[in-house]
Order: sequence, then C-alpha cells, then structure tokens
Amino acid sequence: MREERPAIPDPIAREVRQRCGFGCVICGCPIVDYEHMLEWAQVKRHVADEITLLCPDHHRAKTARRLPLDKIIEANRNPYNLRQSFSTPNPLYYYGNTAIIKFGNSTFSMSDHGSGAVMIPLMVSNTPLIQVNLLDQHFLLNILLCDEKNNIILIIKDNAIQYSVGTWDVEYTGRTIIIRQASRNIFIDIEFIAPHTVHFKRGKFYFNGNSFEIKNNSLILNGTMTFSSITIAQTKVGINI
Repeated sequence: MREERPAIPDPIAREVRQRCGFGCVICGCPIVDYEHMLEWAQVKRHVADEITLLCPDHHRAKTARRLPLDKIIEANRNPYNLRQSFSTPNPLYYYGNTAIIKFGNSTFSMSDHGSGAVMIPLMVSNTPLIQVNLLDQHFLLNILLCDEKNNIILIIKDNAIQYSVGTWDVEYTGRTIIIRQASRNIFIDIEFIAPHTVHFKRGKFYFNGNSFEIKNNSLILNGTMTFSSITIAQTKVGINI
C-alpha cells in the first residue's frame, strides 16, 4: 500500500514561496509545484531549505531525469524571479465577445455587438486601473495594481500577468491569486474565471493618493463613500475616482 504523504504545512510552504521569489526557480513561471530536492521517499520530511519551486515543465524534466539535481540546487540558490524583481509573464486564457468584472457582489459587464467595445470598470485620476478591450472574439484584460506609494504590485497587460516579488507573499493556486502584505493581511484576492469573468473578491486599489477597497462585498471609495450590489451593463466607465 502506498504511504500517504502529509501536506506541507502552510508556514513552510510560505517560507519556500518567499525564498524562491514566488515562481519557478529556473524560469520564474508563477504556476508551480513544491519539489523536494532530496526525494521524499528518502527523507520523509518537510523542511523548507530542502524544498523548492518548479513549474510543471521543469518538474516533469526533473522527474524524467532530464534536469539534473545540481542544476535545480544552483537555481534554488539564485532564483530567477529574485534576479528580475517581477515574475515571468504568464498568459490568461480569455476570449469571446463578453466581459464581466465583479467587485464583491457588484457586477460590471460589456458585450461587443460587432464593432468592438471597451470597458473601464475602475478609473482613478484619469488612469484606467482595469480595462477590457473586446474585438473580433479577442478579450484583452489590462490591470494596474499599486500600493499606497504607487509601487506596482501586479500588472496584467493584454492577458499576460506579472507580479512584484518584493511583497510579503504571493499564492497563485488554480485560478486564484492572493497577494498578502503581511500575515493575515490580504492585499488582493482575484479569481480569473475564463473565458470572460474576473472576480475581485476582496482587496485594495491605490493610485495617486486615492483608494478603492472591496470589503465584505461593499465598495469603499477613499475610505468614506460605500456602495454594494451594483449592476451596470454596457457602460464604458464604471467607477471613476
């Protein structure tokens, strides 16, 4: 009977993510597997210093013995993303003639009826922080997410996602990305629901001294104005701060 391997404890997994720059140590891809550099069957333990991050391609290469262990250890000492400051761009698979952006339980939507369409669900200081371009079944998502000092935390340009590796923690699992500023302090929680929906479950947007927060399904503008359960369709600009 095959022995069941216990899950890696959350604090150890987070330590590994931080040390590896939140991506594959070889190529920086944000979609990763936790890989024991010393085979689990030999050590049967979860120790942060013995675990690294590999993308599925490099994980398969290591399993097939095409990727030597010494190359993984070398990359683990000097992870790709920590040399670049941002993760390697990774594609989001959006397409079609409809776009749905959700903030908590509020929804903004747009459809292309044949001549192209542009939707800006969030505009701050005349800068689109979220924008979707629809044309000929192409869905191009653009997002700019900054901290209070206008440092870029996450950027999506034409469906290619990148994030800063200078933040406290980034967890990209399945179709959800969660970025934390500190323990139990979630900066943003986004679910990418292909082919046409982006759901901001909770989090904060900052830009040029302005703020927009999603909290308990409410939308809070500059800490004072609060809205919830908004539904808007076929409007180019949704929230304009």
